[in-house]
Amino acid sequence: MEKFEKKFDKAYGLDEIALVPTKVTVDPKLVDLSTKLGNMNLKVPIIASAMDSVVDVDTAISLSEHGALGILNLEGVQTRYENPKEILKKIASVEKDQYVSVMQDIYKEEVKDELIIKRIKAIKSKNANTVVSVTPQNAERIAEIAQEACADAILVQATVVGANFETTDQKSKLDLSAFCKKAKYQYSLEMQPHMKSH
Repeated sequence: MEKFEKKFDKAYGLDEIALVPTKVTVDPKLVDLSTKLGNMNLKVPIIASAMDSVVDVDTAISLSEHGALGILNLEGVQTRYENPKEILKKIASVEKDQYVSVMQDIYKEEVKDELIIKRIKAIKSKNANTVVSVTPQNAERIAEIAQEACADAILVQATVVGANFETTDQKSKLDLSAFCKKAKYQYSLEMQPHMKSH
């Protein structure tokens, strides 16, 4: 098995950060918070999590307008239901003892390809950075649809993901390295005719 070696930068959660005043005060005009992520320039290094309770189409657009980034979960309620706000209200109002059964029921609904396209195009229509997430087992199928809808980037997200996603179901096995190369190649082929016309 090929050994995967890469150094990752540490990320911090909100409970790990404390703001402590120092002896020196810096004029905000002298501070550059911008960061580059792929072809996207963010004014502030804030990325909202790809969770149904955090990012919807409106949130992704608003964050992008403010120079940050929201990642839309393409396997959540946004792509399972035409009106996800009703579902989110239902989730928010459920009693603790009913939560598991309600969530299981909600996520029985299939992800709909047309809603994937609709949500991505809604974000793109506002010239907002459009980043979406998929799980390893559905990455190949959903990423193709996301690319066709012109998502700017695709995040493969799971609790634990390595360079190769191993599973007993060979149909859903994901080689992350091959997946990235294929996605980049397909994306560049799709972009070439548009680039030539400018």
